Amino acid sequence: GFSNSPPVEAKDGTEMSEVEKRMQAIIVPEVEFRQANIWDIIDFMDKVVQELGTGLDARDESRIRIKGDMSIQPVELKHGLPQNHAPCLTFSGRNMPLLTLVRLTTQLSLLKYEVQGNVVTITRPARKEGKQGIRSRIQSAGP
Repeated sequence: GFSNSPPVEAKDGTEMSEVEKRMQAIIVPEVEFRQANIWDIIDFMDKVVQELGTGLDARDESRIRIKGDMSIQPVELKHGLPQNHAPCLTFSGRNMPLLTLVRLTTQLSLLKYEVQGNVVTITRPARKEGKQGIRSRIQSAGP
């Protein structure tokens, strides 16, 4: 649905999506994570929507879903050590909007979130091209 209310801006000056506005309205009474795995936090946030969401958020077909992208999974190296392991976080808060919790979680874990429809996906940021990638593009664009 669309509303006639004025747009709410995010801290970076961009307009918040409808899903972000709905997440802002869901207040989490208390959060306390001690070395919590990012997957457990994502699961917790998804359950918060089910338990605390009202109206649109409580109905299954239009409920906000919070999920993790497979890019967060650890990659096993030849030596058996995980590379890019899923982060564990420690933080606490009270009466925190769900949107703030999502943003805090992604900032602390160096991840990002994307909103598509009613789905909020937590994922790794795209890697920046190194010098090698730029050099090969310049060579291929040659005269």
